[in-house]
Amino acid sequence: ELSNAQISFSSFAASARIRFWVASFMPSQVSRLIAVKVAAKPRRTRMLWVTQNLILAEAAKLENEIWAFESSLDQLGMDCNAQGPCDRGEPGGMVGIEPDAEDQALLARITAEVTVPRWAERCGAECAQEWNDTIGKVIGVEAPTSF
Repeated sequence: ELSNAQISFSSFAASARIRFWVASFMPSQVSRLIAVKVAAKPRRTRMLWVTQNLILAEAAKLENEIWAFESSLDQLGMDCNAQGPCDRGEPGGMVGIEPDAEDQALLARITAEVTVPRWAERCGAECAQEWNDTIGKVIGVEAPTSF
């Protein structure tokens, strides 16, 4: 019985990818992985931390499975849009190309100057700051936090 325990739940982000996946694809009741604070007996505290560690370990496995699945969908999409094979119908007949340095520079500029600022405005200042502290820091693209 945990009636004497004080438990608070908050979103857990082992990485920005897990937070994105959880927020986007999991029902809200399940999407709150645990960060637990307990004012109870040590045995109860240990049980909750063991549970939390189990959830974190399983979340890491789930993340790997999601990335593998996503990769397979990318390839399926490329195959179906190009020459095949495509198990979803006739291939589209498009020709795949690799973007050159100029294309990549244009994409980076559009991302930094258009896409991220528009997204940040929709998401809000707090959300944009979280981006800057996590993903933005990794990829070198800062979102504006005042609009």
